[in-house]
Amino acid sequence: MRKVRALIAALAVAGGVLLTGPAALPVQAAPAPVAAAPVTPAVSLAGSWAVNVTFADGSTERGLFAFNKDGVLICTTTGSRQTGIGVWEPGAGNKFRFTFREQAFDDSGNFQFEIHINQQATLLSASSFTASGTGTAYDAGGNVLQSVTTSLSGTRYTYGS
Repeated sequence: MRKVRALIAALAVAGGVLLTGPAALPVQAAPAPVAAAPVTPAVSLAGSWAVNVTFADGSTERGLFAFNKDGVLICTTTGSRQTGIGVWEPGAGNKFRFTFREQAFDDSGNFQFEIHINQQATLLSASSFTASGTGTAYDAGGNVLQSVTTSLSGTRYTYGS
């Protein structure tokens, strides 16, 4: 009789019903976890971009940015005349953010300061983005010299454009 009860209990559990004593209780199977789909923009940011930088005082400068698909950013602007090195990462939907650093030197090649730029951006289309954020200059001792607000607009360029 024990073997029969064990077999009935095993079959009942396998069938979604748990038999305990005289009562039978349904067993609900836990739903299988669903993996969230990664949020990525429909268009890749990776590529070469011509940018216009606007400062809070209205002054502007031009630049060239290369967003690599591995998250590395290489850039230069007419104001710094140095190469900026940084990183970028996608956000939700068409949002992304990037940060980079540039060093400034005097005419004799002596270090003056390092600028840390942080931007929050929106990819508007396959060929344009906008961004805004801050640039903060630090002396060799890590002291803040100045912080400015900037906005950028970028236009993708391709071979022949």
